[in-house]
Amino acid sequence: MWRALRSELEAGDVEIARDRWGVPWATVGGRRIPLSLSHAERWAAAAAHPTTRVGIDVEPAQELPPRFARYFLSADELSVLGGWADRPTSLLAAWTVKEAVLKAAGRGLSVPPSTIRIRSIGPDGRATVIMDGSEIRAACWREEDAVVAVACAGTSGLPALSISRGTM
Repeated sequence: MWRALRSELEAGDVEIARDRWGVPWATVGGRRIPLSLSHAERWAAAAAHPTTRVGIDVEPAQELPPRFARYFLSADELSVLGGWADRPTSLLAAWTVKEAVLKAAGRGLSVPPSTIRIRSIGPDGRATVIMDGSEIRAACWREEDAVVAVACAGTSGLPALSISRGTM
């Protein structure tokens, strides 16, 4: 929150709650701040933006079986995954990007990931995703033994991030 708001915060200044759809939000000084949370195994990740909905996903780095792709990727999307620098985790990168985008849209996995399209993903992890005819910015990268993706529903840029690994 400190990075997203660019202001000093004290313990207790931030309240985190979920709305009626289960989407987390932070409240700081009466101001509602878009927030996204993710955790898997020993990883936890958070993303916040002062004004725009965000989404984040973290997954342990692993090679997914190729047959898994048919559940959430089109043939066109498979061809753009060649841009991802870490080839063994390319399907996982696509999954994390899609989950981050769905969270940023406020829908989560209530919408099938196959309904959105990854148009491009570069070696730097920057991705362009199309959802409901709109372009959404996303980024994906390796963080030690995890793959992380973040998305921002607006055109304000990518959010402030916090990623940690430890005992959960």
